[in-house]
Amino acid sequence: MTLVHCENITKIYNNSFAALDQVTLAIEDGEFISIMGPSGCGKSTLLNILGLLDTPTGGRYRLEGQNASDFKDSRRTLWRRKKIGFVFQSFNLLPRISALENIMLPMTYNGLLRKSAAQKARFLMKLVRLEGKEANNPLQLSGGEKQRVGIARSLANDPALILADEPTGNLDSKSGAEILELFLDLNRQGKTIVLVTHDHNIAAKTKRIIKLKDGRIVE
Repeated sequence: MTLVHCENITKIYNNSFAALDQVTLAIEDGEFISIMGPSGCGKSTLLNILGLLDTPTGGRYRLEGQNASDFKDSRRTLWRRKKIGFVFQSFNLLPRISALENIMLPMTYNGLLRKSAAQKARFLMKLVRLEGKEANNPLQLSGGEKQRVGIARSLANDPALILADEPTGNLDSKSGAEILELFLDLNRQGKTIVLVTHDHNIAAKTKRIIKLKDGRIVE
């Protein structure tokens, strides 16, 4: 099944600069693809559109067959919560609450009872191999452990699509390799993953590489 379909997506800023220029792309359910390209080529803009954080100036974006380009803000927010998981380079964890509570947040926002959210968060911490760290806050975790919490949080609402923006960019090579292996495990379990990276070694482990330059797909 085609999960994501972008047709002639354009994104123009300040009525002149085209961050994306006629991008057409299909992503099948269960794929693991990487997006590469020089700084300013449109990688983050494309990821923001896929994640319903931004809207295209032109073209059409379909997610699970629905024309997401026409969604109203309220529906975009709802679909973002239910359909998409985000993993960030800078982790984006709340520092004053525990790892478990950080993972619980998306579930409680979706109305899940706290007891059920805690139970599922513990399961996700086991999935990302962080048992015993439930009570630690992010300041008590290594960079690799923080990113594992971030990945667990992205899985909280069973998303159809996981978007990862330079998830190993702030990690040492050993931690980066461990995070990549975790993504590969998730993909083997059927998760669809789109990963932005500058690291050719990481991109080579994904099933498909999309290369952008000046807002266009060149390879």
